Amino acid sequence: AEQYRFGSISEFRTLLNLYNVDLEERRGEADGKRWNGIVYTATDEQGKWVGTPIKSSALTLKGGYKFLQKQIARNDADIKSEQIKGPIRGTVARAMHRARTQDEFVRLLKADGATGRITGATFVDHRTKTVLNGSRLGKSYSANVFQELFNNPRADRASLLPKLSAPAPAPATLRQQTPQKP
Repeated sequence: AEQYRFGSISEFRTLLNLYNVDLEERRGEADGKRWNGIVYTATDEQGKWVGTPIKSSALTLKGGYKFLQKQIARNDADIKSEQIKGPIRGTVARAMHRARTQDEFVRLLKADGATGRITGATFVDHRTKTVLNGSRLGKSYSANVFQELFNNPRADRASLLPKLSAPAPAPATLRQQTPQKP
């Protein structure tokens, strides 16, 4: 949670799913007070929960609801920055232009250094340690566009595909993520 940029609990969840871990937000009321929490669980290869969910407070404070909300607020400016979105958008756009199937799209992303799996239309860039839902990159990167590109043989690819542009260099002024002890 400290090493990656993400703008929502859902984006953080996508990152965890790469490591067969899932989370669920829990909300409730006790003694007239509202509460929010997070539970974590291990998953199998299909993403199904295995074992008993564990409250984040039983694991670490750095995975709890309040901590994640602070991280989301802290990441906000970076995630909105074109210096962060631009290179990710360029990588995804190049793969979109070349791929005719979802499998080919994933293969092209991996060949360009993007690793992991796509969940919906959320992208994990391990180089910049950023997790972005496709809609944060723009309309051309939404789940609906991928659905059309890869599942509708009559789709108008030219109107769906984003314009390609030269990648922007990453500036040194962005907040650097600090490495954490294992």
